[in-house]
Amino acid sequence: MQKLYESGLDFTMTDLKHLNGSLYYLDWTNNYPNTELPEKEAVFQEKTIKLFEFPPMFEKKIESKIFFHFKRKSENLRKHGLFADEVDPNLAQLERLEHLENQQNQRSQRNPRNSYRD
Repeated sequence: MQKLYESGLDFTMTDLKHLNGSLYYLDWTNNYPNTELPEKEAVFQEKTIKLFEFPPMFEKKIESKIFFHFKRKSENLRKHGLFADEVDPNLAQLERLEHLENQQNQRSQRNPRNSYRD
């Protein structure tokens, strides 16, 4: 949840649950099948929910998952004939995040020793 707040994106309970669950069930368990993650309770929109606690080494994967989740969400709005910039307040923020990610990828290509592998 911290990474979502830091991203500056507007998100819903559905976004939060989808991201937390897919990070755990699709990414974590595939890479670390014998390692359980602790869960913590958090309050979001006046409701208590359980979230998996990912270690700091998973930070880049979390950031990537957030970016692509909201990018796909905006693209789906466009695909269905909706004006994403009016309907989705995250569009401008996504464009800024995409620009930052492109810069980071360019730096990683110039200095591959410091790049992160998903």
